[in-house]
Amino acid sequence: MLYDMKYMLTHNQMHLLYQNHISNFMYQNETICEDNMKVFFEVLKRQDVFVFGTGYSEIICQYFYKKLIVNGIRSYMVNGLEFDTIYNRFHHTIGSVLLISKSGLTPYIVNIAESAKKKDIPVISFTGNMKNSLKELSDIPFVIENGLYHDYDNSEYSPFFGYSIILFENLLISLKDQPENKVSEQVPSFWGGSADLS
Repeated sequence: MLYDMKYMLTHNQMHLLYQNHISNFMYQNETICEDNMKVFFEVLKRQDVFVFGTGYSEIICQYFYKKLIVNGIRSYMVNGLEFDTIYNRFHHTIGSVLLISKSGLTPYIVNIAESAKKKDIPVISFTGNMKNSLKELSDIPFVIENGLYHDYDNSEYSPFFGYSIILFENLLISLKDQPENKVSEQVPSFWGGSADLS
């Protein structure tokens, strides 16, 4: 009981921290809109999600993949494999691809987006600026602007990776807020309403 109370307090404090420090970023970002979120939720309810990212983005990719799994969304992290090879084996179960690239120009990631588009597979992306190939190819782009367009080796400070995780967490909280996903134990959600902790 005491542990549960501590967890609830910590969870509520975390959401207050998000609201105080990150709400401007979230609400002023035109890609984080109700329409994009609605399509995102619909796509996740389809078949399997295949998650891709390279370099530093691969770290975020692994995080997203694990979070999808523990939230009951079947996903695969398949970095390094050609998309056509994956498609030939899993075409009957691929519901979407989720691509992460700060620059939005990484050839491997852009090629996956192009291949998925040709096969009418929805492309979800997390990228670092409004004008890049990945954003243009995406059905559901989430853009975390960082202004470091030429920092290809990621040697400069960048909010992209941290904010990508925060945004993804809040998208999952909002997904749990959907009426068909609500159960009983509730805490306040970043987006308003409540989040299911079951």
